[in-house]
Amino acid sequence: MKKRKITILSIIFILFFNICHAESIQEEITKIEKEADNYKFTLENTEPQQYKNIISYELYLLWDNELNSLWKRLFKEVNTTEKKKLLIQQKEWINRKKENIKIAGQPYEGGSIQSLVCNIRAMEMTKARVYILAKYLAHIRKESFIISNETKEWIDYEDPSLDNVFELFEGCWKIYEKTGNYICIERSNMSFYGVEGSNWTLWISDGIVLSDLDIYSYTKDSIIFKVSNKDKNIFYQLSVNIDYSMVLVFGNSLEDFDRNNAIFSYDFKENSKKLEKFIEKSNY
Repeated sequence: MKKRKITILSIIFILFFNICHAESIQEEITKIEKEADNYKFTLENTEPQQYKNIISYELYLLWDNELNSLWKRLFKEVNTTEKKKLLIQQKEWINRKKENIKIAGQPYEGGSIQSLVCNIRAMEMTKARVYILAKYLAHIRKESFIISNETKEWIDYEDPSLDNVFELFEGCWKIYEKTGNYICIERSNMSFYGVEGSNWTLWISDGIVLSDLDIYSYTKDSIIFKVSNKDKNIFYQLSVNIDYSMVLVFGNSLEDFDRNNAIFSYDFKENSKKLEKFIEKSNY
C-alpha cells in the first residue's frame, strides 16, 4: 500500500512538472525563428542557384509545417462559430497566397531564379500567417504573446489588408490626354459612382465600374476583380510595377491577361509616395 502511494505521488509530481514547464506559444515561435535564421545564413552563403532553390524551399516548409501545427491545435480549441469564420479566412488567405506566389514569379518565368523568388514569397506569406494564428491561439489559452512593432510592420507589408492595398491606388488619374478619360479609385461613400454595399469603387469615365464586391484575390501590390457577364467571366488586374507604373489589364482567365494591350498604364511615382513601401524588395 505504501509503494502504491509513492507511485501515485510520483505520477502527480511528473504531471505537475510537465504542466509548469510546458512550452508557451511565444517560446515555440522563438524556436522557429532561430531555425529560420540558420536557413537564412545558409541561403546567403550558398552560391549554386540549384542549392539556393532547395534551401529556400526548406525554409518555406519550416514555416508551413508550423502553420499546419498551429491550425490543427487552434481548430480543436475554438467553438463552432469561430471554426466557420476561421475556415472562410483561411480559404481567402490560401487564394491570396497562390496569387502572390504566381505574380512574384512572373517576371522570372523560365529562369533558374524563379523557384527561389516563389519560395521566398511563399515563406513570407506563411510566416506572416503563422504570427496571426499564433497570437490567436495564445489569446484563447490566455497566454501572453508579444509581437514587436517592427514585426507588426513587416506583417502588414507582407500580408496587408484589402483596405491597405486599395489605399495604394486611391485617387483620380487622367489616363488619356486626348480624350480626357479618368480612372478613379475611391471610397464608395465618397464616390459619385459608388457601388451600393461596397467599401471601394473603381471607375473609368468610359463606363467600367468595379468594386471590392468583385474581388477575386489580391496581393500587396495588385488587385484582381472577377465579373460574370452572360455566362462568361472577365478578370481585371490593377497592379503597380517596379517602375511605379499603375496598370489595368483584363482577360477571360487569369492566364489570359494581355499586358501589351492594357486598358491604361499610368506612371504616378510623383503622385503617390506611399507606393514605395509596397514595391517588392528582396534580400536574396
